[in-house]
Order: sequence, then C-alpha cells, then structure tokens
Amino acid sequence: MLTQTLKGFRDFLPQQKRLRDSVIQTIQEVFELFGFEPLETPALEYDEVLAGKYGDEGEKLRYNFIDHGGRKVGLRYDLTIPLARVVSQYRSKLVFPFKRYQIQPVWRAENTQKGRYREFYQCDFDTAGSASPLADAEIPTIYSQVLERLGFRNFFIHCNSRQSLLSLLKKCRVPEDLNNTVLATLDKLEKVGEAEILLELNKNWIDHKTSQDLLTKIKGAEPDQELANIMDQSLKLGVKKSHLKFSPTLVRGMDYYTGPIFEAVIEDSGIGSVGGAGRYDDLIERFAGVKIPATGGSIGLERIIDILSGVEKPRGPKTKVLLTLFPDLLATDQTLELAQKLRSGGINCEVYPDADAKISRQLDYANKKEMIFAIFIGEKEKTSRTVSIKNLSTGEQKELTTEDLILLLKSSGL
Repeated sequence: MLTQTLKGFRDFLPQQKRLRDSVIQTIQEVFELFGFEPLETPALEYDEVLAGKYGDEGEKLRYNFIDHGGRKVGLRYDLTIPLARVVSQYRSKLVFPFKRYQIQPVWRAENTQKGRYREFYQCDFDTAGSASPLADAEIPTIYSQVLERLGFRNFFIHCNSRQSLLSLLKKCRVPEDLNNTVLATLDKLEKVGEAEILLELNKNWIDHKTSQDLLTKIKGAEPDQELANIMDQSLKLGVKKSHLKFSPTLVRGMDYYTGPIFEAVIEDSGIGSVGGAGRYDDLIERFAGVKIPATGGSIGLERIIDILSGVEKPRGPKTKVLLTLFPDLLATDQTLELAQKLRSGGINCEVYPDADAKISRQLDYANKKEMIFAIFIGEKEKTSRTVSIKNLSTGEQKELTTEDLILLLKSSGL
C-alpha cells in the first residue's frame, strides 16, 4: 500500500497543527472584534453554482466531477461564491448588513510550490448588503491587526480600484469584450515583467501602441476619490500610514471585482500575497436576482504558516502534566481520581496508560512530549493520601496535598 499523500495535499502532525490552530484563533479573534459572525458551507456544491465565476484561469483549476447520483458537482474553489449562494438562499433569514467570516478548506488543481497547495484553508471575511466605503475601509484594518498580532512588522496593504482600471481601458479604446482578458494578463505584471506583458497583449489582443499607452497610464495613475476616502478611513481606524500603499498596477485576478481591491504582502518573505480582497457588487445578484452589494477579503493561512514555520520555534503540547502509574490497583484508583480533579479545575493532564511500564520509561515519555511536571502516587503517597510532584526541568520534587498541588499547578500558569 502506498503510504503518502497526494501531491498538493498534506498531513499536519501535532506540532504543525498546534501552530495552525494558534494562527486560526488569532485570525478568528480579529474577525469577531469587528463584528463578523461564523459561517460554514459544504465542501461540495452543484457545479452550476461554481461554473463561470472565476475567469478562464480559475475554470482550469476547479475540481468538478459527476457524483454517484449522476449530478454535476464541484469542490469549493473559494469561499466567496458559497457566500453568494448562502445570501441568496437564506436572504429572508439574514440580518443585513450580513457580516460573516468563514475558515474552511478549498481545493484547486494548482501547480504546487511553496505557499501554493491543492487543498488549503482560506480565512474569509465579508460584508454583504452594504455599499458604504466604511465596509471597504475595514479590510486593510483587519489585515493590519491580524499581521501585527502574529508578530509581523514589515508588511504592506496594497490598494487600487478595479473601476479605475476599467476606466483606463476605456480611455485607451480597449474593446469592452476584452476587458477581463486584458486585466487577467495585466495581473501577471509583477511576476513576468513589462516586456512579457506587452508581448502577450500584442500577440493576442491589442496593438503595441495601445498596449504601451495603457501601461503608461496605469503606472502613472492616482487613487480616485472613492479609494482615497477609503484609505483615509482605514488610517483613522488604526492602520499605520507606512503599511498602506496605493499600487496602480494591482489588478486581482477574479472577474467579479467591481470596485476597490486590496492585497496584503509581507516584505522579504519569499512568498507572494498573504491576503486578497475587493468589492463585488454584482456577484450576489447572479444568484439572488436582486442587487446586493458586497465587499470582503481572504487571509492566506497557508502562506502565513509557511513564513512562521521558518522563524518560530515549534510549539510543544498544551498538556504539561503527566500522572504516572504504579502496578497497584488502589494507587491507580487514586491517580485516576486525581486526574479527574485536575481536569475539573481546568488543568490539562495525561495519565500514562501502562502501569507495568518502568517509571524511567514514563518519565522519558514526559520529557519527549516537553511536559513540565510528573506526578506520582506510590506506596508512600497512597498511605498518606498525598501526591509527589517533580519538576522535569529542575529535578525538584515535593510531596503535597491534592489541594496544594492544584494551587501550585495553577500558579504555574497551567
């Protein structure tokens, strides 16, 4: 039997999972700080829900198939389209503006590389039912709060307007039916460079003079009034001026963006953006039949984890107390009673399962799991109804009552 994961899919062993859980908890706390509420949706959607929403490149990466019932279905490509479906389906039950966050896996048939996988988690936050610039201004603020809480200091939140880009295409007389295609090409500017972009535009769609004129106008653009207002409100909400940057060449690849767009980048990380966002006022209308403006973004958990994994020390287990066992039924009973008391008091502890194992083996187990304390109830402690506790770092050992033991463990921050 082949004992390995599929390409682009990963297992997370305990140390990795602890780091992931910690980062997710930080992100979730920031989302809730801004009033966003949790949502979950199924991994599978009807294919017609997902099809035609992500542009030509996105369509190539979607996982879709026929299920056992003969239905055309697809795995989630992102969390925005499922949100649009939810808003349409439950519109009469939701309170608008509907502010939701969603932290779940999505699937894309990517060419795998560092920071890019075929199964990965997205951490989305969106406001549906509001056209207010303040809803957009919260996006850079949330990115800033998350990254600062995770210890990052050198990062930028790039801002631009999709509407401004479309206006420039119109000024340069790019045919309207080519807008999305040309923007998708321009979206690769940072990766492949200006010469390659001009070559692709000339080869497939527009002449050299028009292409050159378009790039010149885009690079020399200034933020429009709406975007300038949004950036100003973000500063008032607490984003540092040094972290906010107008980037006229920022495009964002999704066809459904209609207004302000954002991208969070950690400098010198060797990884691309760790967050992408924007306003999409027309998307939900495709499902609901009525216009419901919306804006929101996604935080790239996997890329943040990859960066942190290179700089942070692996995190040890949350359980720091091992209760050892001796081959004596009465002592074992007292140990199990003690374990229950500790857990009832909110102290994580583990009982070694094999009473026949030598104490040295049990202590070796505790050390390998980076525990701090080992507790013993042997013949002496059984008789006196006390316990012995050993600090595995210092070697210090004490005999205490159960009450004093609990006080000691709590005072140690456990």
